[in-house]
Amino acid sequence: MTALPAIGTLFNDPFEALRGPVPDDYDDNVGRTCELKSNEARYNSKGERIVCRTGRKRDLNISSDLHPESALVLTRYYDIKGALEYSEMDVWSPHIRKALGEVIGEYNGVDLKARRVTLRDFHMLLFHYERELREYGRKLDDSQAALHIHFALQYLVKTLETEMRSFLIMVKINDAPSIDFDNLWMVFRPGALIYSKQAPRGERVYKLRSIEFRGSIFFNSSWLLRLWSISCDGENFGYESSCVHISAYEGYRLLEELSYSPLEYHPNRNDIEARALSRGGKFISFCGQHHCEYKGMADMMTMTKDFDGDQWPQKIPREV
Repeated sequence: MTALPAIGTLFNDPFEALRGPVPDDYDDNVGRTCELKSNEARYNSKGERIVCRTGRKRDLNISSDLHPESALVLTRYYDIKGALEYSEMDVWSPHIRKALGEVIGEYNGVDLKARRVTLRDFHMLLFHYERELREYGRKLDDSQAALHIHFALQYLVKTLETEMRSFLIMVKINDAPSIDFDNLWMVFRPGALIYSKQAPRGERVYKLRSIEFRGSIFFNSSWLLRLWSISCDGENFGYESSCVHISAYEGYRLLEELSYSPLEYHPNRNDIEARALSRGGKFISFCGQHHCEYKGMADMMTMTKDFDGDQWPQKIPREV
């Protein structure tokens, strides 16, 4: 006869370690091995998506005599037809998590200071904050922590080596920055200022919240930009959110020709910023009540009839 488990153990919270605020000295003792573990999630004949381990990669002959858990775990999710649907990276390394939390803090709505960090398109985050993460790593005194940050940046270069080289040539050192549609996300860093001269209210500057690829067999591919702009309800200022799409295009396109483009790369950036600051100052000045009092002569408009009986406006000076 099988012994029954203690009643108290039946109700243990499997997510207890994830609840509540994260203490400064929090360490769950995982992610200590500087390696990338890969998984694939595919559907079986029963229609169930099963996660299978596919491999593990290490670099620089790094010793694995520490905790056996991997620093990074990449899982690729495939649809029922076998096509790649999306990828997720579980960041188990405490050193990489700490770096992301201190350098970035929040990315596309994900709290990077949390106990567990899972991100789609992890390489995009690393690309946008590569410089800051390298600077963070240079200042570390802990060689093990530095090794983990270096490992994450190695993953970035291995994943995007060709794209990064093209970005430097076509955008960074090009007098007329241009980019292809597939890599358009590289010039849209979250938090960047976005310029549009075709916005519903005319020329306007936004702040980029996030960028996301949208595509299917039924609709044309596009990049979805989630934007913030400053608005006022008559009393208080705040952020107003909006979403816009940049549809797919062939070849390379000048950034300044996009309907919404990063202000950083616009040739008239200084003039645009000056106009935006001027409009913003006027906008702020209109907030609140603006009553005026006047005593003296003024032109009053009244309606008079001509010989044909038609009415015409006429100015009549009166004292008010």
